[in-house]
Amino acid sequence: MEYNCFNVNIGHEIKGNGNLEEILEEFGKLYITDSFFTLVNDKKEILQFMLEKNDGWVADIPEMEKNRALQKHVEYSQCITLIEDFYNGISIDTSDFDILPL
Repeated sequence: MEYNCFNVNIGHEIKGNGNLEEILEEFGKLYITDSFFTLVNDKKEILQFMLEKNDGWVADIPEMEKNRALQKHVEYSQCITLIEDFYNGISIDTSDFDILPL
């Protein structure tokens, strides 16, 4: 699966394709506020995360065709579950996500 790690503060970016273990390893390296982590599956669906503060993440699922994004504040452990589900093709329950216009 394609992934992208980016830190806004220092302009550092890592792009790659990896299996679940490699993706989780790269995600685990993020610790700087304003870091972004993006996954893109074979259907071109996107799941991304932004680190706002220590253990303060925002999960974001852009829905370009609906001109909106689904967002939810999550803890690190919830990020791992979302990544595993997304990687394994399991539908993510977005019923408690906020809907934001793009």
